Amino acid sequence: MHFIATALFSGPLAGERLRVLDCGASGGGEAARWAFLGRAAEIHAFEADAGECARLQAEADAEGINCRYHPLFLGRTEKGRVLNIGEHQFSSSFLEPNLALLDRIKYPYQGQILRGGVASRVVRRVTVDTISLDDWASGAGIDEVDFAKIDIEGLELEVMEASPRILGTVLALYLDVVFNECWFGTPRLGDIDNFLAPRGFTLWDIARIKRYGKYASPISVGESALTRAGQAANGEALYVADPVADGARPTSPTRILKLAAIAEVMGQLEYAFELLVFLRERTASGEREAIERIIRDATRYYRFQDDRRVQIIRRLRQRVATGLPAPLLSLLRPLDRLLPFR
Repeated sequence: MHFIATALFSGPLAGERLRVLDCGASGGGEAARWAFLGRAAEIHAFEADAGECARLQAEADAEGINCRYHPLFLGRTEKGRVLNIGEHQFSSSFLEPNLALLDRIKYPYQGQILRGGVASRVVRRVTVDTISLDDWASGAGIDEVDFAKIDIEGLELEVMEASPRILGTVLALYLDVVFNECWFGTPRLGDIDNFLAPRGFTLWDIARIKRYGKYASPISVGESALTRAGQAANGEALYVADPVADGARPTSPTRILKLAAIAEVMGQLEYAFELLVFLRERTASGEREAIERIIRDATRYYRFQDDRRVQIIRRLRQRVATGLPAPLLSLLRPLDRLLPFR
């Protein structure tokens, strides 16, 4: 449960929308991440594969998620660009794969160990049109975005460079970043940071770093790219337009509260609390009381989650759910009274 985000959108942010862009939406990740907000989340997802886009839209509609899928290729607005279709669905790119580097990598796929270059080899090329987020947003009547995830196989920087208007409104970015030149000319983490830092974004975290072994090695040290040792290949970088930082761009109280909600959802709980405290100290008494109440209740909630006694009770409840004998069920039900946040 995202206690702070839920409390904010049922309290101070009631009636507001959190606008989310999911650029590279295969798998539907952002729709699932923000679905708990219901209609308070307005999600726009971009998936170039029209068939996958239709499938994801049907799933979102069936689950009542407020998400619209758009079958568009993002980048700079340009007609007639050549897209390289890779052997693996996640390896297609407008950039050419660096096979000399990729062929050194072990790539686990469906129970097999492949050379990384095998999955990335170009099997065909198609000509498509790309559109910038700025141009799409103008046509859609959108002038502000709160959170944007961008993962489009090497074009993350191009997407941001081509859309300064929308980028200037984003509170937090979640980007796929690479640490080596897996495609020729692909911007690496340093290039991304050099672009975003002057525009008021701070690198906050890098999650899900994937490391790969070497194909020439006769042994493999671990199976999962997320847990094994090896050469770091890519990760997911969280950038924020931090209103607390010196020289920060002006940010309204409403948007600071939205950023606090985003921070909690993205696993940055202490930062979410810092934002609430920062805003509490700069608001009028009535609004201050509402923020103080959320800080107090959220503190109680999260401290409660860490209580070992609560963890024991939860484990007992889980066992109850799996079917203990009826006499034991009646003995354990009073434990529910010890869980004020259920």
